[in-house]
Amino acid sequence: MIHSPMTEYLHDIQEKLEPLEYPIYFRLPNDSVQEPFIVVGNHADDDYLSAKSDLVIETNLQIDIFLPDSSSTDLEDILYTAKTLLGRRQNITSQVLVDNSIGRQVFHIVITIKDLII
Repeated sequence: MIHSPMTEYLHDIQEKLEPLEYPIYFRLPNDSVQEPFIVVGNHADDDYLSAKSDLVIETNLQIDIFLPDSSSTDLEDILYTAKTLLGRRQNITSQVLVDNSIGRQVFHIVITIKDLII
């Protein structure tokens, strides 16, 4: 089966994050799933034609890492490791939140990658 460039990109991101050994989802699991886990999913894309290739997709992909609200130093180490595993990209931003939107207080790391998919 032939996959879209975006599907291949999402699988590549999944493979890069697997060394963290956290379950990886492509949508937020129900609230019975305990932390830690990763959600790869929300993205905004801009497609355009290039002079050198047929199609270029500029994407802004959001990766959410949910962790138990226990240690801020562990959180910083995990954020550093995740960004290192993702490798050099056009642009990576991150934000750390204390979040209770899933029914309990957790650390929520939001990583946004701006990248070109050719």
